[in-house]
Amino acid sequence: MADPAELLTALRRFGLENDRLDAVVARRLNAGAIEFKAMDHLHAVDELTPGQLGDRLALTSGAVTALIDRLERHGWVERVPHETDRRSVVIRRARKSGEVPQLYEAYGKRLKEAAAGLSEEECAACLAFLERASAAAVATADEVKESTSSGRAPTGSPAPGSRPTPGA
Repeated sequence: MADPAELLTALRRFGLENDRLDAVVARRLNAGAIEFKAMDHLHAVDELTPGQLGDRLALTSGAVTALIDRLERHGWVERVPHETDRRSVVIRRARKSGEVPQLYEAYGKRLKEAAAGLSEEECAACLAFLERASAAAVATADEVKESTSSGRAPTGSPAPGSRPTPGA
């Protein structure tokens, strides 16, 4: 039976290697890390308001505006009027962003091959764990954001294999 600490260490290693792949692809596209993260979020949900994008990237409204301006200049996103709120816009991927999925094609195939080796039960267990891990990341980000604005420390204790505490 696998040790939960080993699972968390492997998840962390996967996250780091995935970040490395993203950095290589971003460099290939002459994009910065934050531009690439923005594109990643837009790829996941198709469109976001500037406020939603800023919340996902922990950026101020001014920084989001500058980011969207850069992405638009590169031809990677477009601003589209919001369907129900005439005062707002949504950000969508533009045609030029189509190169990004091509650069991940081999990675997608390799991930599918890795998943194909799992039984139905193993796949269900992995899916359940990843959904809980994602929820933990969202909850922790929300706590840190709230504690930053309120001046109090976030709750919870670090999990085995989690990121080290700065200065520790």
